[in-house]
Amino acid sequence: MRKKIRTTKKIMLATFVLPIILCTIIILGFCGDFLRFSSAQAITDTPEKVIIKNIYNHESLTLSLIGIAISVWIGLNIYNILSKEELLTLLDSAQKAAEVTERVYTEMLKSKFRMSSSSTASEYFAIHLDQIDPFPAELSEQILELEDLFQISYRLYGEGISSIDNFEGESQAKQLKKAAKEYKKDQILTRSQYSFLAGYACWRWADFLYYQAKYDKNCKDKIETAKSAIKQYKKAGYHLFSIINVKNLDELTSFSRKEQSFLAYLANDIGSAYIDVIRELSDEELSEAIFIERAAVKLSSDLPSKVREKFLRNLGSAYEQQKDMDNAFLQYKEAYQIDHGNWRTAHCIASWYRKQAMRYFYPKLSPQEHASKKFSKITDAQIKSLSSDAQQGLIAQLERAVYWYSVKQVNFHGQTEPRLIELNGFLYRLTKDKLYCEKEDFAKKHEIFANEILKEPTEKVWLMREVSSVSERHAATTLPENRSSTTHR
Repeated sequence: MRKKIRTTKKIMLATFVLPIILCTIIILGFCGDFLRFSSAQAITDTPEKVIIKNIYNHESLTLSLIGIAISVWIGLNIYNILSKEELLTLLDSAQKAAEVTERVYTEMLKSKFRMSSSSTASEYFAIHLDQIDPFPAELSEQILELEDLFQISYRLYGEGISSIDNFEGESQAKQLKKAAKEYKKDQILTRSQYSFLAGYACWRWADFLYYQAKYDKNCKDKIETAKSAIKQYKKAGYHLFSIINVKNLDELTSFSRKEQSFLAYLANDIGSAYIDVIRELSDEELSEAIFIERAAVKLSSDLPSKVREKFLRNLGSAYEQQKDMDNAFLQYKEAYQIDHGNWRTAHCIASWYRKQAMRYFYPKLSPQEHASKKFSKITDAQIKSLSSDAQQGLIAQLERAVYWYSVKQVNFHGQTEPRLIELNGFLYRLTKDKLYCEKEDFAKKHEIFANEILKEPTEKVWLMREVSSVSERHAATTLPENRSSTTHR
């Protein structure tokens, strides 16, 4: 504030002094030109003609002198009317008004973050705003606009459509990051302000990239987009928490319990991009994904139990990719004990049992390959090759898979589960028990009844979504197939 006042004083002083200096220079120049012109014309012209020509050649100069004289006169009058103290008071009032505006914007930002249910990072952003100086109004406006775009993208989360808001949000996040650098370079932002703003911009930038990779149909390279999201999440960790390497997440002594909680969210976002989008991971990427998800679970001790359930489920998926099925099951088991009503956890457990059953026929394949195999393709010869004990073990795994898929169906608003048709049909092949045949027929009927309602023409579905409000849209429309993903951010 003092720096701004001193600068303003210098500007006002220059306003008074510079016109006088300029006026003096122009007058001296006029006299010099007059003498040179007079000497050049002395031989052929009379003194009267010399004066007249000189006057005509300096018409514009005369008008400039008049304009400067008026400016000096106005400036001196203002200075005479207002005392130095009054001018300083006006400057102070203007500065206070600017500070009030910045504080108002800060409160608006905190309210928006706190009212947001869309991002687990939002609460951290709101808390951190209390610990730094208010941003200039123009930067706060950019943050508000970016956050509005993020809310729109989150409401479309999982819709499986191409959203222009994701691309627009990515562009605005880049612009905000660039603006933060420029303001820091001009020494308008403090170090803590810059760290927060750069971290926020990178986190949201990563969110938009994640949504593109996961859900936008027009995303040309989902794998590279997901990797770019991971890169921006890591940059957010650097700016907000000074984390140079994600493997430093184990060094928690410098972080408060509250900071650890938000680090858990950041770690899970990175892990989700690895597990839920890239999926086919290199050994190094898989190792990092498991480490990060372990850290997310470890850091989430103070978070709500339903949040921990999501983190545990992601860690289980990472273990599956590592072919560590025992550890994967332990994570799913703990997740279900936390939240019995979550259909995603029931799906993970059901899928785990189904993959275990498939191992009887394809013991050398990975869990991901087991998931893509179909029991309808199993031949009678393969079944006969199993021992009696193996067949009993296979039936036990399949029956558990049927049970958990049924739990998922109930918890997922009664949405039909095609796996029930497959598994009950295969159980009938194994046992010739008509009960399984009846269950298969029952599941088929459910699917037929559901499809009569759910499989509307695409144009009608999206027309309905356009005219409905956001809340009505999510309550009334069917969740696309790809939303049944077992990982969750």
